[in-house]
Amino acid sequence: MMLSYQSIAQKIAEGEISIVPYNHLNIGPASYDLTLGNSFIEVIPEVTHVEICASDSIPPQFRGVSGGSIPTRKKVRVRSMDESYPEHKIEVSEGKGIVLPPKGFVLATTEEYIKASPKYAMYVEGRSSVGRMGLQVQNAGFVDPGFEGQITLELFNASDVPIVLRPGRRICQVTIIELDEPTQKPYNGKYMGQTGAVSSRIEKDREVGEDTGASK
Repeated sequence: MMLSYQSIAQKIAEGEISIVPYNHLNIGPASYDLTLGNSFIEVIPEVTHVEICASDSIPPQFRGVSGGSIPTRKKVRVRSMDESYPEHKIEVSEGKGIVLPPKGFVLATTEEYIKASPKYAMYVEGRSSVGRMGLQVQNAGFVDPGFEGQITLELFNASDVPIVLRPGRRICQVTIIELDEPTQKPYNGKYMGQTGAVSSRIEKDREVGEDTGASK
């Protein structure tokens, strides 16, 4: 059963669901709006080596470049699902933001720290107004019962223009689902208690040999 406006307000008041900081104005007809935090992560390609292009492969518009320069191409390390990858973490100061270029991808976080009892699960979706700008809020979409922490968001700019991301703006919403009974297996995985944007920890999956008890 999906919780309504009044049920969300009631469950938060009773402490069955915790959202910090909490703003009553962020409760919608059947959802709660979450805001963008100040922590971001971008993946940094790890260059293995650089090759000089053969002259016959240089596009005509680049031939005869000033100083006889020849374009190069970089080779980067392939990212596997069994290891971590270089990243750059950005903490934005108050009143500032970051610019996400066209087709750019960045990890972000909600400002809110969520805590749900084993009786409730949540779905995370981008706000319609944000999606209409071309900003896709990509997320695994599901918050397990028993999870607590800030929610990491995957943001992709599908438009052809840069988009400014400013902390404090409403970025996504959660709908809250009441289970038929409290789960006997609440979430206790590798993202439990996370704060700030957190990169993929897929290398800790039990398939890689380390059973964390995580569901994703």
